[in-house]
Amino acid sequence: MVTPDSPETGSEELAFAYLPGFAQFLLDHHLEELTAEFIRLFYEVKLPMLAYFKSMSDDQLFELSRKATTQLLTAFAENRTIENIETTVVRWAQDLLPVIGRNQVATNDIGLISYVRKQALIAFLPQYTVDPAVFLPIVRELDRYALELENRMVKQYISLLNQNITDQLYFNEKVTDTSPGVIYVFDLLNQKELFSNRKVETMLGYTHDEIHEMGDSYLMIMQHPDDIPRVIAHFEAFASAEDGEVRTLEHRLKDKSGRYRWIRNYESVFRRTPDGKPWQIIGLGLDIDLEKKSIQLVEEKQNFIRKITDAAPAIIATYNIHTGQYLFISQGFELLLGYSPQRVLDEGIGFLLTILHPDDLANLMDENARALEKANQSPGNRDTEPISEFKYRMRHQNGQYRWFQTYGTIFDRNADNAVEHILNISLDITDKVDAELQAQEKNRRLEQSNASLQEFAYIASHDLKEPLRKITTFGDRLLMSQQGKLDEEGQLYLSKIIDAAQRMQNLIGDILSVSLISANQAFEKRSLKQILDDVLQSLEYEIEQKKAVIHADNLPALSVIASQFRQVFQNLLTNAIKFARTDTPPVIWVTHRFLPASEVSRPGLTPARRYLELKIADNGIGFDNRYAGKIFAIFQRLHAKKDFEGTGIGLAICKKIVENHGGIITAEGVPNQGATFTIIIPG
Repeated sequence: MVTPDSPETGSEELAFAYLPGFAQFLLDHHLEELTAEFIRLFYEVKLPMLAYFKSMSDDQLFELSRKATTQLLTAFAENRTIENIETTVVRWAQDLLPVIGRNQVATNDIGLISYVRKQALIAFLPQYTVDPAVFLPIVRELDRYALELENRMVKQYISLLNQNITDQLYFNEKVTDTSPGVIYVFDLLNQKELFSNRKVETMLGYTHDEIHEMGDSYLMIMQHPDDIPRVIAHFEAFASAEDGEVRTLEHRLKDKSGRYRWIRNYESVFRRTPDGKPWQIIGLGLDIDLEKKSIQLVEEKQNFIRKITDAAPAIIATYNIHTGQYLFISQGFELLLGYSPQRVLDEGIGFLLTILHPDDLANLMDENARALEKANQSPGNRDTEPISEFKYRMRHQNGQYRWFQTYGTIFDRNADNAVEHILNISLDITDKVDAELQAQEKNRRLEQSNASLQEFAYIASHDLKEPLRKITTFGDRLLMSQQGKLDEEGQLYLSKIIDAAQRMQNLIGDILSVSLISANQAFEKRSLKQILDDVLQSLEYEIEQKKAVIHADNLPALSVIASQFRQVFQNLLTNAIKFARTDTPPVIWVTHRFLPASEVSRPGLTPARRYLELKIADNGIGFDNRYAGKIFAIFQRLHAKKDFEGTGIGLAICKKIVENHGGIITAEGVPNQGATFTIIIPG
């Protein structure tokens, strides 16, 4: 059987960089599951040697497998893989294997054990990592292990065969026929196959006679055209082969149906010419088509992950904190900054430092150092590694700086549990930062405008009040001094002048109050019940005069501006008393309840976890609900001045105060039945 060239193992050392961490992860978290998976796959592939374990109970078989799995993972974790392989091979050679004898190990056991171990380990790999920078190296290290294991076991197997075969054919037909692969002898000098077992018919569909008839055309008929140069080079390289040296390679052979199958061959010099040149080689060819498909599937998954990261509108990168070299960086780097990701891979973190904004460099380095120090002080746990955030600017290839927000976390740690690699995901937030700056500028201008408006309102009110005070003062003096000299009509006109000036003074005072509401932000936690009690005490005369009855809840404490909420209670209670029916004493109810955010969906409310709902209801004259939205407008009155005194600003002040607390106020009325005012504020 002819095979193409592939890397030779034969190494006395298998020092792995990624596999130890994966093995330790399995030891710590999945030992029992991995043991069960090994057993399941051994039964699935119908491992021949399982026949010798039939007398064992399931528990005994599991315990034996668990011990072997522990030894294997420990060897991986401690980088003693070659020692583990050698120990296994030596115990096999010395007939010290548990349960089965040395000659009970079949050739198909060799390939299947290696295959099952690799497949079971790969099955758990996604639970350890999906990062291509770690995933693929582990798969490659498993390939090296599987190749070394098969190499050593096949070498030992061939050695055992050489002890048992006769000079006639050098191996026993019974043994060869139980092989999972093709055992063959190939003539290097004449380029033809001399012998192959019956497995060749199972694997490729050809009988031995059909292959023999191909003669020296064997290569051209069965080999994949792309593999022929490597196969020839492999044969030529046997000129330097030592006796007992096993060489391996992989290639494709065309079966009788015309389909190419991947084969892995293990070959050794079988006979030499009188002058010592290799003449015949003996080999074992294993069908690895399924293995190749598995590898291809893994690669496709990695390519899929790569496509996702490259399609994401972000820069995803992994780098070594000690060397500053990047293991991976997505195409987002070119998409967002215009530079080739390969440049970062070639130049490392040094390149990024050249495009960072000078004003952000020192702060970013300091924040990064603190986050790294904190991470190294905490125990490593992949599920709970901290996530740090950084905000900075980087220069685009066009020369403009862009704002980025980076979320960084620990990708992996070294054997001392110190941080080794960092995973960063960086988002371009330039548009967001620009919008925030614009919003800040608009808010600044708005605050400046409000301040100017409040200043104008205060000055205007003060300047308007002064002449009104003089009108009122001199009007009172005139009324007192000329009381006997003015006729009845003159006294009436003078009284109206004084009354109008007083109303104008009150109106200006209310306008000033409205203009100053939003300027007061002195929030503090105060008892609403105490504020309400103070208001009721100040209204004691009016309540007594109208024989009003007030029913009030035990209101809670809340973060409010006390003076403003006192004004709200004052205005609403005064209105409830003032707008009472003439034939019925006023009854007022002040109630409250807390509402979850899910039950409140009103425009204008400040977002909060919960809200306080206050209701002030009365049995007064009420109002037509058509005017419910108008009564909070400034100077809006539903009744004539002669019927009810007031400036028409009281409810507007209430609305302004409630809004200053992040809330809303609404009203409902029924003529001659009463009105209800509802206040909802964050609570």
